[in-house]
Amino acid sequence: MAVLRIWGRPLERKNNTDRQSLTKQEARSLMKQKRALLSEKEREEKDRIIFERLFAEDIWEGLDWFYPFVSYGTEVDTIAVIRHVLEGRTTWEAPRVAVPRVRGRDMDFYEITSMEDLEPGYREILEPGASCPRVTANKGLMLLPGLAFERRTPGRVWRRIL
Repeated sequence: MAVLRIWGRPLERKNNTDRQSLTKQEARSLMKQKRALLSEKEREEKDRIIFERLFAEDIWEGLDWFYPFVSYGTEVDTIAVIRHVLEGRTTWEAPRVAVPRVRGRDMDFYEITSMEDLEPGYREILEPGASCPRVTANKGLMLLPGLAFERRTPGRVWRRIL
C-alpha cells in the first residue's frame, strides 16, 4: 500500500504501536474533521491567502482557459476566484472560464460568462446551466479540488480528465 503523505509527512494512526500509515479513507475522514473544526475567521483567512497567492503568480499571462471547480460547503472558496476572473474579462486579459457539470461518473466542462450562469446541480453544487456551451479540450489552467493528496498521482476522477 502506498503511504499517503500530507504536507510531505506520512499521516499515522494515533494509539497504534506499529505506527502504520493511514488508509486513504482514514486520511480523508481525518482531514474532513480538521477542516470542519476551522472557525469561519480561520477559513476566511486561508481563503484570502490562497486567493492572493493564486493571483500573484504569472500563470495568468497569455492564458486562454481557466477550468476551476466550484466550491461547496467548507471547501476552499473558488467562487471569489471565479468571480474575479470573470470580472477580469473587462479589466485585464483574463482567460475564458469553463466549470464542470457532473453526470454520473463523468464530467464535462461548460463555458460560463457570469456567475448567473451557475445553478444548483448534483448535491446542490453550483454548475453551469443548460444554456452554457460545452467546451472541448483546450489548453489552460485547471484548479483541482482536494482534501488530501498523494504526491505521485491525482485522484481517479481527475486522472480520467487529465
